[in-house]
Amino acid sequence: MWRFVGEPRGDAREDYAAVLSALLRLSGTSAMSTMRDITAQMSRDGYGGPMPAELLRERLDELVQMRLVLVFLSPTAAREELRDGHRRQEAWALSKKGRIIVRSVRDAINDLDRVLALPPRLIDSIQETLRQLLLHLHTDPMRLATDITAVRSHVGQLLNAAGDYYEAMRMLNQHDVTDDEVFGESRTRIMLVLRQFVQHTQTALAPLRSSLDDVRLEDYAVIAEAASAGAGAVVGDTTAWVADAVTHLESLDAWFVRGGNIDKIIESAFYAIDALLSAITRRYYAANRSSDLAADFRQLACMIHAQGDSADAYTVFAAATGLWAAQHPHAVGDEDDVLPTVPAAHASGADVTVSLGRRPAATKSPRAGARQMENLTLTRQAEEQAAIAEMTRLADLSAGLVTPGFVALDFFTGIDPEHLEILVELLEEAMDSFDPELGYGEALTLRCRLRIAVGQPGKTCRIAVGDGALTAPDMRIEIAAITAEPLSVGVR
Repeated sequence: MWRFVGEPRGDAREDYAAVLSALLRLSGTSAMSTMRDITAQMSRDGYGGPMPAELLRERLDELVQMRLVLVFLSPTAAREELRDGHRRQEAWALSKKGRIIVRSVRDAINDLDRVLALPPRLIDSIQETLRQLLLHLHTDPMRLATDITAVRSHVGQLLNAAGDYYEAMRMLNQHDVTDDEVFGESRTRIMLVLRQFVQHTQTALAPLRSSLDDVRLEDYAVIAEAASAGAGAVVGDTTAWVADAVTHLESLDAWFVRGGNIDKIIESAFYAIDALLSAITRRYYAANRSSDLAADFRQLACMIHAQGDSADAYTVFAAATGLWAAQHPHAVGDEDDVLPTVPAAHASGADVTVSLGRRPAATKSPRAGARQMENLTLTRQAEEQAAIAEMTRLADLSAGLVTPGFVALDFFTGIDPEHLEILVELLEEAMDSFDPELGYGEALTLRCRLRIAVGQPGKTCRIAVGDGALTAPDMRIEIAAITAEPLSVGVR
């Protein structure tokens, strides 16, 4: 299936990727594409200069042999050359196998580059999906397949959020948290998941579990069988679809059952907070202490690496770790009284056992003055109040972006810089969470929900904003107000 990726010739691999990408994009506007269409799309995608017709035809024939591309006779194909009529009418399209492979590559890249996306009202959204599923089961079974698709999307969001959460905890425990990037990313992921699952799920869990009990009583297999009629699958070929639907329903149930994954995340909140506090402590000592063990070992490694041969490297290692007594110049007893006038080369030597160690916490340098400790309670209160003020400001700004239904991008022409910043952030989040099966992507704030849908394929919109312009693919945007619970913070 992946033979085209293993092609030993690098130029051929790039050509295959460009052709398959062009056919995937063109499939959204037409069922079949001519060589002229493919060449133009490759240029729009940034594939250097135009590929020669003979080379493009060769690559298409090779992809046809791999069963990734199908060739058709298209009576509407442009006739440019005086060759046989059969060739002048040829057009190409991705096969079923080709569509699956190319989309899997695209989805893998999107998942690797994605950010942690966890909608604030995710639990409420799952509850609404379950209510609709139970309603459609008895009134409109043809719409059950759409509900099953929504369930699959919710399970995927939960899996991604939990995976990022546990990965962030592992990074705090096993990586160098003195690296600002490692610490900042881990802290953001952990706090986002804890805020969602620990602070905002307690009131929503009871009704959600009640709905899951009702779904379980109806039996997952019965629901999946009833939904298969509206799945669009070929009659007699729905066994795999039904089994997949049952798996999704069981997975969602496993998340919210007593002792399930949600309860495990909530129970792990203590360990997550402990990991954050430990990381903060390690960062504090690394920044404020005169001796940091990790920094010492890094410096030692640099010194060993700089030696000319193995013997010198072992000498440095032995002297640093105290494996043999090193020769040091004999100095006065007071370690703080340094005599720079005594040459080390002519001073009398003494055998001293060297070992790595930290100065006791109670030992103070006579030259060091009393250090005033920071009031961490006041600092934490100030940070929390600043965070609440910022969230409130963003929520108020987003409320000013509400639209009368779905609108084009030019609806926001002339938007002021503050609202533009919020709009761009919401658009980026919605585009990252775009689900091709549902046909839209969502982004939420405390007061608004932004939903985008695909506009005219290939069209680009450009609107004037402030001192510049905003350019984006054509899309339909809806920003609707939502009712949010009042935000409160308790400081102990």
